[in-house]
Amino acid sequence: MAVTSPPSYMLYVAKSKTTSAAIELFALRTKVLVYLNENNAFPVDAEAIGVDNTRVADYWQDPDVDNGTVSVVFANIDSEINGETISMTPSTSAEGIVTWVCTSTATNKAKLPSECRD
Repeated sequence: MAVTSPPSYMLYVAKSKTTSAAIELFALRTKVLVYLNENNAFPVDAEAIGVDNTRVADYWQDPDVDNGTVSVVFANIDSEINGETISMTPSTSAEGIVTWVCTSTATNKAKLPSECRD
């Protein structure tokens, strides 16, 4: 007899893994903000902020920067979300305040961190 985990537990595990990827985005955001403060412009690519875009971690890979937008690709989570992307895109107000919007290509938004489900 095979033992299976309850669906709520599997969802919890997936969310913890996607949150790990989101934490990497927060680190990338910090590098983008430092670059913005020093250069008065968003970095155009990962190289501009010293990010190795071939890096692989437990639950994400391919960190990238594109005109300030930071992203990683989910990996080793589950077949439904592996290969999908999570991104944070900055915008700057007239007062110079930077805000971030999180988006993902994942169709099952329940597996994403709460700030990225919309």
